[in-house]
Amino acid sequence: MTEDLDMLSPEQQLALLNASGHQPKPWEPVSPQQHTYIGIYLIIVGVLGTFDNALVVAMFIKFRVLLTPSNLLLLNLCLTDLGICVLGGFPFSGVSSLAGRWLYGDFGCQYYAFMGFLMGIANLTTLLIIALDRYLVTCRQDLRGKLTYRRYYQMIAFIWLWSLFWAVCPLLGWASYGYEPSVTTCTINWQQNDSSYKWYIMTLTVVVYLVPLILMCSCYYQAARFLHQARDSGDSIYAYDWASERNVTRMGIVLVFTYLACWSAYAIVCVWTVFRHPFTVPLALTLMPPLLAKASPVLNPIIYFYSHPRLKKGMIATLTCCFREPPPELLELPETKSMTEQK
Repeated sequence: MTEDLDMLSPEQQLALLNASGHQPKPWEPVSPQQHTYIGIYLIIVGVLGTFDNALVVAMFIKFRVLLTPSNLLLLNLCLTDLGICVLGGFPFSGVSSLAGRWLYGDFGCQYYAFMGFLMGIANLTTLLIIALDRYLVTCRQDLRGKLTYRRYYQMIAFIWLWSLFWAVCPLLGWASYGYEPSVTTCTINWQQNDSSYKWYIMTLTVVVYLVPLILMCSCYYQAARFLHQARDSGDSIYAYDWASERNVTRMGIVLVFTYLACWSAYAIVCVWTVFRHPFTVPLALTLMPPLLAKASPVLNPIIYFYSHPRLKKGMIATLTCCFREPPPELLELPETKSMTEQK
Protein backbone atom coordinates (compact mmCIF):
# COMPACT_ATOMS: atom_id res chain seq x y z
CA MET A 1 0.00 0.00 0.00
CA THR A 2 2.82 2.40 0.91
CA GLU A 3 4.72 1.68 -2.32
CA ASP A 4 1.56 2.22 -4.38
CA LEU A 5 0.94 5.50 -2.57
CA ASP A 6 4.46 6.73 -3.32
CA MET A 7 3.86 6.23 -7.06
CA LEU A 8 0.92 8.63 -7.05
CA SER A 9 1.03 12.39 -7.41
CA PRO A 10 0.45 14.49 -4.24
CA GLU A 11 -3.07 15.28 -5.50
CA GLN A 12 -3.83 11.59 -6.04
CA GLN A 13 -2.33 10.77 -2.63
CA LEU A 14 -4.63 13.33 -1.00
CA ALA A 15 -7.69 11.97 -2.84
CA LEU A 16 -6.86 8.40 -1.83
CA LEU A 17 -6.27 9.38 1.78
CA ASN A 18 -9.56 11.28 1.81
CA ALA A 19 -11.41 8.24 0.49
CA SER A 20 -9.82 5.99 3.10
CA GLY A 21 -10.57 8.38 5.95
CA HIS A 22 -6.89 9.22 6.55
CA GLN A 23 -6.78 12.77 5.21
CA PRO A 24 -3.59 14.61 6.16
CA LYS A 25 -4.57 17.49 8.35
CA PRO A 26 -3.36 21.06 7.81
CA TRP A 27 -0.88 22.36 10.35
CA GLU A 28 -2.12 23.79 13.60
CA PRO A 29 -1.66 27.58 13.72
CA VAL A 30 1.56 28.76 15.33
CA SER A 31 0.77 30.07 18.79
CA PRO A 32 1.32 33.76 19.68
CA GLN A 33 4.00 32.69 22.16
CA GLN A 34 5.86 30.72 19.48
CA HIS A 35 5.63 33.70 17.12
CA THR A 36 7.17 35.89 19.82
CA TYR A 37 10.05 33.50 20.44
CA ILE A 38 10.71 33.17 16.71
CA GLY A 39 10.59 36.95 16.25
CA ILE A 40 13.04 37.57 19.09
CA TYR A 41 15.41 34.93 17.70
CA LEU A 42 15.28 36.36 14.17
CA ILE A 43 15.95 39.89 15.42
CA ILE A 44 18.87 38.77 17.60
CA VAL A 45 20.62 36.77 14.86
CA GLY A 46 19.81 39.50 12.34
CA VAL A 47 21.41 42.21 14.45
CA LEU A 48 24.43 40.03 15.27
CA GLY A 49 24.89 39.05 11.63
CA THR A 50 24.61 42.65 10.51
CA PHE A 51 27.19 43.76 13.06
CA ASP A 52 29.62 40.90 12.28
CA ASN A 53 29.59 41.42 8.55
CA ALA A 54 29.51 45.22 8.68
CA LEU A 55 32.65 44.98 10.84
CA VAL A 56 34.41 42.91 8.18
CA VAL A 57 33.36 45.32 5.41
CA ALA A 58 34.61 48.26 7.52
CA MET A 59 37.89 46.39 8.08
CA PHE A 60 38.47 45.97 4.34
CA ILE A 61 37.68 49.65 3.76
CA LYS A 62 39.99 50.81 6.56
CA PHE A 63 42.88 48.42 5.89
CA ARG A 64 43.12 48.14 2.12
CA VAL A 65 46.26 46.05 2.43
CA LEU A 66 44.00 43.16 3.46
CA LEU A 67 41.92 43.38 0.31
CA THR A 68 43.98 40.90 -1.69
CA PRO A 69 42.47 39.31 -4.82
CA SER A 70 41.53 36.20 -2.84
CA ASN A 71 39.93 38.24 -0.07
CA LEU A 72 37.57 39.84 -2.58
CA LEU A 73 35.62 36.59 -2.25
CA LEU A 74 35.42 37.03 1.53
CA LEU A 75 34.17 40.57 1.01
CA ASN A 76 31.53 39.24 -1.38
CA LEU A 77 30.54 36.62 1.20
CA CYS A 78 30.05 39.39 3.77
CA LEU A 79 27.89 41.35 1.34
CA THR A 80 25.66 38.32 0.76
CA ASP A 81 25.46 37.81 4.53
CA LEU A 82 24.41 41.43 4.96
CA GLY A 83 21.80 40.92 2.26
CA ILE A 84 20.39 37.89 4.08
CA CYS A 85 20.23 39.87 7.33
CA VAL A 86 18.88 43.19 6.07
CA LEU A 87 17.40 43.00 2.56
CA GLY A 88 15.69 39.66 3.13
CA GLY A 89 15.87 39.27 6.86
CA PHE A 90 14.85 40.44 10.30
CA PRO A 91 13.33 43.86 9.41
CA PHE A 92 10.64 41.84 7.62
CA SER A 93 10.48 38.37 9.19
CA GLY A 94 11.38 39.35 12.75
CA VAL A 95 8.88 42.18 12.96
CA SER A 96 6.17 40.08 11.30
CA SER A 97 6.78 37.22 13.73
CA LEU A 98 6.35 39.56 16.69
CA ALA A 99 3.10 40.76 15.13
CA GLY A 100 1.96 37.19 14.45
CA ARG A 101 1.26 37.86 10.75
CA TRP A 102 2.98 39.06 7.58
CA LEU A 103 2.89 42.85 7.56
CA TYR A 104 4.10 43.73 4.07
CA GLY A 105 1.44 42.41 1.68
CA ASP A 106 1.76 40.17 -1.36
CA PHE A 107 4.31 42.40 -3.09
CA GLY A 108 6.43 42.44 0.07
CA CYS A 109 6.17 38.65 0.22
CA GLN A 110 7.46 38.31 -3.35
CA TYR A 111 10.26 40.78 -2.65
CA TYR A 112 11.28 39.06 0.59
CA ALA A 113 11.32 35.59 -0.96
CA PHE A 114 13.22 36.83 -4.04
CA MET A 115 15.88 38.58 -1.96
CA GLY A 116 16.15 35.59 0.33
CA PHE A 117 16.77 33.26 -2.60
CA LEU A 118 19.11 35.68 -4.37
CA MET A 119 21.28 36.28 -1.32
CA GLY A 120 21.10 32.67 -0.15
CA ILE A 121 22.19 31.21 -3.49
CA ALA A 122 24.91 33.88 -3.82
CA ASN A 123 26.08 32.94 -0.33
CA LEU A 124 26.28 29.21 -1.12
CA THR A 125 27.99 29.84 -4.46
CA THR A 126 30.53 32.17 -2.85
CA LEU A 127 31.37 29.47 -0.29
CA LEU A 128 31.98 27.09 -3.18
CA ILE A 129 34.20 29.57 -5.06
CA ILE A 130 36.18 30.23 -1.86
CA ALA A 131 36.78 26.49 -1.52
CA LEU A 132 37.93 26.30 -5.15
CA ASP A 133 40.19 29.29 -4.56
CA ARG A 134 41.75 27.62 -1.52
CA TYR A 135 42.42 24.52 -3.59
CA LEU A 136 43.98 26.50 -6.44
CA VAL A 137 46.26 28.71 -4.34
CA THR A 138 47.45 25.66 -2.37
CA CYS A 139 47.67 22.85 -4.90
CA ARG A 140 48.15 24.71 -8.19
CA GLN A 141 51.22 26.85 -7.69
CA ASP A 142 51.50 27.21 -11.48
CA LEU A 143 48.31 29.29 -11.54
CA ARG A 144 49.44 31.85 -8.95
CA GLY A 145 50.27 34.56 -11.49
CA LYS A 146 46.98 34.04 -13.33
CA LEU A 147 44.76 34.57 -10.29
CA THR A 148 44.58 38.34 -10.69
CA TYR A 149 42.06 40.89 -9.49
CA ARG A 150 40.35 40.67 -12.88
CA ARG A 151 39.85 36.93 -12.49
CA TYR A 152 38.24 37.40 -9.10
CA TYR A 153 35.96 40.13 -10.41
CA GLN A 154 34.88 37.69 -13.10
CA MET A 155 34.20 35.03 -10.46
CA ILE A 156 32.09 37.46 -8.45
CA ALA A 157 30.16 38.52 -11.57
CA PHE A 158 29.43 34.84 -12.27
CA ILE A 159 28.20 34.34 -8.69
CA TRP A 160 25.64 37.13 -8.98
CA LEU A 161 24.47 36.26 -12.50
CA TRP A 162 24.08 32.59 -11.54
CA SER A 163 22.15 33.52 -8.38
CA LEU A 164 19.98 36.05 -10.18
CA PHE A 165 18.94 33.44 -12.74
CA TRP A 166 17.67 30.99 -10.12
CA ALA A 167 16.01 33.70 -8.02
CA VAL A 168 14.15 35.19 -10.99
CA CYS A 169 12.77 31.86 -12.26
CA PRO A 170 9.88 31.68 -9.71
CA LEU A 171 8.87 35.23 -10.62
CA LEU A 172 8.64 34.17 -14.28
CA GLY A 173 6.53 31.07 -13.68
CA TRP A 174 9.02 28.24 -13.06
CA ALA A 175 7.72 27.40 -9.54
CA SER A 176 6.55 30.37 -7.44
CA TYR A 177 7.09 32.24 -4.20
CA GLY A 178 4.56 32.17 -1.38
CA TYR A 179 3.93 32.25 2.35
CA GLU A 180 5.38 29.67 4.69
CA PRO A 181 3.03 27.81 7.08
CA SER A 182 3.86 30.27 9.86
CA VAL A 183 2.46 33.05 7.61
CA THR A 184 5.17 35.38 8.89
CA THR A 185 7.84 34.64 6.25
CA CYS A 186 7.91 33.84 2.54
CA THR A 187 10.00 31.48 0.44
CA ILE A 188 9.65 29.10 -2.49
CA ASN A 189 6.04 27.92 -2.50
CA TRP A 190 6.59 24.26 -1.64
CA GLN A 191 2.93 23.94 -0.62
CA GLN A 192 2.04 24.19 -4.33
CA ASN A 193 4.04 21.18 -5.44
CA ASP A 194 2.97 20.89 -9.08
CA SER A 195 5.22 19.59 -11.86
CA SER A 196 6.79 23.04 -12.36
CA TYR A 197 7.80 23.14 -8.72
CA LYS A 198 9.16 19.60 -8.81
CA TRP A 199 11.44 20.22 -11.79
CA TYR A 200 12.64 23.52 -10.38
CA ILE A 201 13.36 22.29 -6.87
CA MET A 202 15.08 19.05 -7.92
CA THR A 203 17.31 20.92 -10.38
CA LEU A 204 18.06 23.60 -7.79
CA THR A 205 18.82 21.04 -5.09
CA VAL A 206 21.36 19.28 -7.29
CA VAL A 207 23.17 22.26 -8.84
CA VAL A 208 22.96 24.76 -5.95
CA TYR A 209 23.10 22.49 -2.87
CA LEU A 210 24.51 19.01 -3.57
CA VAL A 211 27.15 19.78 -6.21
CA PRO A 212 28.67 22.70 -4.22
CA LEU A 213 28.71 20.50 -1.10
CA ILE A 214 30.57 17.70 -2.87
CA LEU A 215 33.04 20.11 -4.49
CA MET A 216 33.69 21.91 -1.18
CA CYS A 217 34.48 18.63 0.55
CA SER A 218 36.78 17.62 -2.30
CA CYS A 219 38.61 20.97 -2.44
CA TYR A 220 39.37 21.15 1.30
CA TYR A 221 40.34 17.48 1.38
CA GLN A 222 42.72 17.87 -1.57
CA ALA A 223 44.27 21.03 -0.07
CA ALA A 224 44.84 19.37 3.32
CA ARG A 225 46.24 16.25 1.63
CA PHE A 226 48.60 18.33 -0.51
CA LEU A 227 49.94 20.21 2.50
CA HIS A 228 50.33 16.97 4.46
CA GLN A 229 52.41 15.46 1.66
CA ALA A 230 54.46 18.66 1.34
CA ARG A 231 55.19 18.62 5.07
CA ASP A 232 56.28 14.97 4.97
CA SER A 233 58.59 15.62 2.02
CA GLY A 234 60.08 18.72 3.64
CA ASP A 235 58.90 21.13 0.95
CA SER A 236 58.29 24.76 1.88
CA ILE A 237 54.82 25.94 0.87
CA TYR A 238 54.32 29.65 0.39
CA ALA A 239 50.60 30.00 -0.06
CA TYR A 240 48.35 32.51 1.64
CA ASP A 241 48.75 32.72 5.37
CA TRP A 242 45.71 30.51 5.90
CA ALA A 243 47.46 27.51 4.36
CA SER A 244 48.69 25.14 7.02
CA GLU A 245 47.53 21.55 7.08
CA ARG A 246 45.83 21.94 10.46
CA ASN A 247 44.17 25.21 9.46
CA VAL A 248 42.85 23.88 6.15
CA THR A 249 41.49 20.70 7.72
CA ARG A 250 39.84 22.52 10.61
CA MET A 251 38.32 25.27 8.48
CA GLY A 252 37.11 22.79 5.88
CA ILE A 253 35.35 20.65 8.48
CA VAL A 254 33.75 23.63 10.21
CA LEU A 255 32.59 25.24 6.95
CA VAL A 256 31.07 22.02 5.62
CA PHE A 257 29.34 21.36 8.94
CA THR A 258 27.98 24.92 9.01
CA TYR A 259 26.83 24.58 5.40
CA LEU A 260 24.92 21.40 6.28
CA ALA A 261 23.48 22.78 9.52
CA CYS A 262 22.23 26.05 8.03
CA TRP A 263 20.90 24.98 4.62
CA SER A 264 19.94 21.30 4.83
CA ALA A 265 16.53 21.98 6.39
CA TYR A 266 15.39 23.89 3.30
CA ALA A 267 16.63 21.06 1.06
CA ILE A 268 14.87 18.41 3.17
CA VAL A 269 11.52 20.21 3.23
CA CYS A 270 11.56 21.06 -0.47
CA VAL A 271 12.56 17.56 -1.59
CA TRP A 272 10.08 16.00 0.88
CA THR A 273 7.20 17.81 -0.81
CA VAL A 274 8.32 16.57 -4.23
CA PHE A 275 7.41 13.02 -3.17
CA ARG A 276 4.83 13.57 -0.42
CA HIS A 277 1.87 15.84 0.20
CA PRO A 278 2.95 19.11 1.88
CA PHE A 279 0.68 18.50 4.88
CA THR A 280 2.76 15.43 5.74
CA VAL A 281 5.73 17.68 6.66
CA PRO A 282 5.83 18.06 10.47
CA LEU A 283 5.07 21.59 11.61
CA ALA A 284 8.34 21.78 13.58
CA LEU A 285 10.27 20.98 10.40
CA THR A 286 8.44 23.70 8.46
CA LEU A 287 9.63 26.28 11.02
CA MET A 288 13.29 25.22 11.01
CA PRO A 289 14.55 26.30 7.53
CA PRO A 290 14.33 30.10 7.98
CA LEU A 291 15.61 29.85 11.57
CA LEU A 292 18.70 27.86 10.62
CA ALA A 293 19.44 29.74 7.40
CA LYS A 294 19.41 33.10 9.21
CA ALA A 295 22.18 31.81 11.52
CA SER A 296 24.61 31.48 8.61
CA PRO A 297 25.53 35.21 8.43
CA VAL A 298 26.42 35.14 12.12
CA LEU A 299 28.68 32.09 11.84
CA ASN A 300 30.63 32.86 8.65
CA PRO A 301 32.61 35.88 9.98
CA ILE A 302 33.37 34.01 13.21
CA ILE A 303 34.80 31.05 11.28
CA TYR A 304 37.09 33.25 9.19
CA PHE A 305 38.01 35.32 12.26
CA TYR A 306 39.49 32.27 13.97
CA SER A 307 40.94 30.63 10.85
CA HIS A 308 42.68 33.59 9.19
CA PRO A 309 45.39 35.27 11.32
CA ARG A 310 45.59 38.52 9.33
CA LEU A 311 41.83 38.97 9.22
CA LYS A 312 41.73 38.36 12.94
CA LYS A 313 44.22 41.18 13.48
CA GLY A 314 42.30 43.43 11.12
CA MET A 315 38.93 42.86 12.83
CA ILE A 316 40.42 43.48 16.28
CA ALA A 317 42.15 46.63 15.02
CA THR A 318 38.88 47.86 13.51
CA LEU A 319 37.05 47.33 16.79
CA THR A 320 39.74 49.07 18.83
CA CYS A 321 40.67 51.81 16.33
CA CYS A 322 39.45 54.52 18.72
CA PHE A 323 41.62 53.28 21.58
CA ARG A 324 44.95 52.23 20.11
CA GLU A 325 47.07 52.30 16.98
CA PRO A 326 46.66 49.35 14.58
CA PRO A 327 49.60 46.98 13.92
CA PRO A 328 52.11 48.45 11.41
CA GLU A 329 51.59 45.61 8.92
CA LEU A 330 47.95 46.67 8.49
CA LEU A 331 48.94 50.19 7.52
CA GLU A 332 51.25 49.20 4.69
CA LEU A 333 49.83 50.02 1.30
CA PRO A 334 49.73 47.24 -1.30
CA GLU A 335 52.63 47.30 -3.71
CA THR A 336 51.98 49.46 -6.72
CA LYS A 337 52.83 46.61 -9.03
CA SER A 338 50.30 44.23 -7.54
CA MET A 339 47.56 46.85 -7.59
CA THR A 340 48.04 47.88 -11.19
CA GLU A 341 49.21 44.84 -13.14
CA GLN A 342 46.65 42.52 -11.56
CA LYS A 343 43.62 44.64 -12.39
